[in-house]
Amino acid sequence: MQSMKQVELANQAWVAWNNSGANKRADYLLDWANVLLNDVTLGSMPSKIVNYQIQQALPLIATEQLMPGPTGESNALYSSGRGTFVITACENVPVVAVTGLIVGALLAGNCIILCLPNSESALGKKLMMTLNGVGINDQIIQSVDFKHIDLLIANPSAAGVAYAGEEIQAIQINKQLASREGLIAQLIVESDFKQFSTLVDKYFVYRFITERTRTINVTAVGGNAKLLALGSGNK
Repeated sequence: MQSMKQVELANQAWVAWNNSGANKRADYLLDWANVLLNDVTLGSMPSKIVNYQIQQALPLIATEQLMPGPTGESNALYSSGRGTFVITACENVPVVAVTGLIVGALLAGNCIILCLPNSESALGKKLMMTLNGVGINDQIIQSVDFKHIDLLIANPSAAGVAYAGEEIQAIQINKQLASREGLIAQLIVESDFKQFSTLVDKYFVYRFITERTRTINVTAVGGNAKLLALGSGNK
């Protein structure tokens, strides 16, 4: 099926995009913000939400955090994208709502599959075209016809769904995600089309990431080997 193939293609592209680093991803998205700003049909808000998300997110995810290494090892805490997110919405959705979900997902290191209602197909095409125009390729960002939305949500290889629309539909999506096989999927919802309370949360990017640690054991070249022996059961 088309939807299955596109999730597979996105997951293949995900590793390189995720490993490119938050600062490099932000450069692409800053260019995208400038393109959006120059499109008079969109207004200024989509560009503003992109810039805002970047300003809030980079201090949170761009730098690895060093942690104590009691046995001589080096420990680093860093963020990683989750994989591929399905971005969807209701009819007559504000452009800024979809734009905010897209930038959050991409900046965190995820690939996206945009699946908007048929009434919003022109918006979807414009967003895809502008993203491609700043160099984000068509495996990192893909678009699928809305008739495939249920298959995308049910696909256990999709890391989650980001939805802009009414809460009643968000509840239905949550039920679909809960009933599918595989790992628990993330659901991000923006239903406040006046204040955009989810999108303006300074920790919004955390909804799209997972935390990882990297440990380098240097005990053999100067770490405290006695500490490694503690609790080993030897007397």
